[in-house]
Amino acid sequence: RIQNLRKELNFEVTDRITVNLQQDNLITPAAIQNKAYICAEILADSLLFEEKINNGNQIVIEDVELQILITKK
Repeated sequence: RIQNLRKELNFEVTDRITVNLQQDNLITPAAIQNKAYICAEILADSLLFEEKINNGNQIVIEDVELQILITKK
């Protein structure tokens, strides 16, 4: 899902990114536990969790709708 957003935002494959993800009781603990792996897979320098995200994109992970904001470094 994040890789598709990278394409939609016209990021290069090698661009480093910061990902801000809306907090969720189900998704956040799993994402924190796998943070290093996730960051390596999506070339993210940071994976941050926030209560509310403005101007983000909506994604669905495990049937949970979340807001995500991806910015290029």
